[in-house]
Amino acid sequence: MTKLCKNCKYHEPFWGYNNYYGTLDTCNHPELKRLLNPVTGKSFKTMCYIMRMKGEKCGPDAKYWEEKEPPKPKKGFWANLFGM
Repeated sequence: MTKLCKNCKYHEPFWGYNNYYGTLDTCNHPELKRLLNPVTGKSFKTMCYIMRMKGEKCGPDAKYWEEKEPPKPKKGFWANLFGM
């Protein structure tokens, strides 16, 4: 099984501009140290493709990869209406 970032629970998609290609998606794993922005004090987000490069923290073998939980099934209109 290939460990894709989009299937990792720490993956955050980037929906900012016209089309979504996945290039600017970020990794939010707590073990990955991030630089702090000296102006705002918030941490810079690290892009997934950089973290998966050879020699980086997660690397090609996806050390920090954890599978996402499957989405919960949504209740239908009638189930919500009658509390089923």
